Amino acid sequence: MSPTPFPPTAAQLRALPHFAPDPALWPRIAARAQRRQARRTAAAACCMLLLAGAVGTLLQTPRGTTPLPDWQARSAALERELAAAAPRGPAPGPLADALVGVDRALHAAYVRGAPPAERAALWQARSELLESLVEAQRSGLRATRI
Repeated sequence: MSPTPFPPTAAQLRALPHFAPDPALWPRIAARAQRRQARRTAAAACCMLLLAGAVGTLLQTPRGTTPLPDWQARSAALERELAAAAPRGPAPGPLADALVGVDRALHAAYVRGAPPAERAALWQARSELLESLVEAQRSGLRATRI
């Protein structure tokens, strides 16, 4: 008998063998759904924190000023200072790891067309991390994880 191009009829469906799934299947499905929901909730909370930080920065910025170029210029100056102090780049550690994370967030913000206030907050965070790295370099300290 050749397969038909039409959807199966009720008689064809009744003719199929009965299959009893593993009793542990539904608890696994429910646990996976819970994990997925927990990840979504955590992602939403992170987005809300980023948004709150961006709004806070926006509210602190006087109208008519754009802090973005200032933070970019400060970041560039600190990066040059760090490069002069440590020609091979910052020593690996939590500050350098955090700087990589901020750089990735900045890239993502530009790709998705984030508002200037959000980008300014990220540039500010980058500048503060670079300042910490420069200070650690000047004092000869090495940041480590505890």
